[in-house]
Amino acid sequence: MRIILSIVLGAAAIKSCPAAGFPYRLRWEVDAPAGSVCASVFAAGLLLDGNEAVPPWNGVPFDESRVNAFDRWAMQPYSNGLDDAGTAAQLLTMATPAILAASDTGDWMTVGVMYAQSVMLMCGLKNTFKGLVDRNRPYMYFDDPSNEGIESGDRLNSFPSGHAAYAFNGAVFTSRVFTRCFPDSPWKTPVIAGSIGLAVTTAVLRMESGNHFLSDVLAGAAIGGLSGFLIPWLHEVDGPAEGFSVTPLPSGGMVTLRF
Repeated sequence: MRIILSIVLGAAAIKSCPAAGFPYRLRWEVDAPAGSVCASVFAAGLLLDGNEAVPPWNGVPFDESRVNAFDRWAMQPYSNGLDDAGTAAQLLTMATPAILAASDTGDWMTVGVMYAQSVMLMCGLKNTFKGLVDRNRPYMYFDDPSNEGIESGDRLNSFPSGHAAYAFNGAVFTSRVFTRCFPDSPWKTPVIAGSIGLAVTTAVLRMESGNHFLSDVLAGAAIGGLSGFLIPWLHEVDGPAEGFSVTPLPSGGMVTLRF
């Protein structure tokens, strides 16, 4: 509750970022290739995720000893209540970019396009890994697993954590853009701590609800954090516009980032 309150109060207390000093800009030399890459990754993820038939389950919990030691210690049985709580925390974290609504610079289009690109990139990467990696969720190693997960075939979608990916994408995006737009704001630390705190809460609840292993949420956090940081960084006014390019190749394309 304190985390949510800090974010709400922060949004109410932000002073407008002068239009001339707005640190982000949409540029065709960035957005054309970036948008194409994000859309391509998103489409690839959709094609790979969910196209494989799920083998039937015989009703016997899997052998917990076959799970690696790194993940085994945090395994938990299924909890519907904590499952719902994790989804609620995820949705709250995804909404944290709304804090930027306190700015009256007229740059809604810029922030909106950046966030859309980051979500597309994150979804594409997340779905690609889910399509390539079949991993039973932790609740399959205990009695009373999720009936919905078994019936839908979602039991094999443990890696990576989509909830963590969505949450950390929103949290890192909000933290990065807020910090660059309002570098002197006294609410900078509460906003960063609040959004990241919500993302961590989401990841913990996904483990405690029996939906994910520790490595699942770490991978999801990495995917979300990368996409939430990379897209705003590409759009910074003093950022790497000249250092970003896409080169067509016979077998696809090559993305180049020069630091």
